[in-house]
Parts: sequence; structure tokens; C-alpha cells
Amino acid sequence: MMKLNDFKKTGMFTCREDFEKTKNPIPPLHPDCTDVLVYEGGFYIECLKTNSFLLNIKYEGEQLIFSHDKLDAIEKILWEEFADKIINKKN
Repeated sequence: MMKLNDFKKTGMFTCREDFEKTKNPIPPLHPDCTDVLVYEGGFYIECLKTNSFLLNIKYEGEQLIFSHDKLDAIEKILWEEFADKIINKKN
């Protein structure tokens, strides 16, 4: 079973342009996005030029947006609210 710290270690930085070539995200990336952190399960967090982080995720038919100036805070939200349930097959 994967834990939060293990999930964080799967994060790989990629520049926006390379990310857009390999994946066509819906919705599009934020205009201020410079880089993207891609995690296990295809989850991703946008790195903005304002030195903040953005999680824009579609979940159960709703578009949810979270932002924070600390990556740890956004990773925790991503893990606890979305990724853990999918990666570890929780309901």
C-alpha cells in the first residue's frame, strides 16, 4: 500500500511544453504555469510563475481548484482527497 511520502517521491518535474506534448490536459493549464509535477496515476500539479502551486482536477463531474504557496500542502490535498482513493483502491 502506497503512503503519502511514497507518492511524493513519484513526482517528476517536466516543463510545460513537454507536458503539453505528451498529454492534452482538460482543462488547459493555467496561463502562469511554467512547469508541471507529474505523479503516479497520472496526477499532476502545476507550478506557477508566482511561486505557487495549483491543483486543477475534475472529480465526480466537478472541476475543483486548489492553490497554495507550499508544495507539501498541495501534495497532501492531492493525496488525501484523490490519489490515495484511486491508487490504493479505496471508496
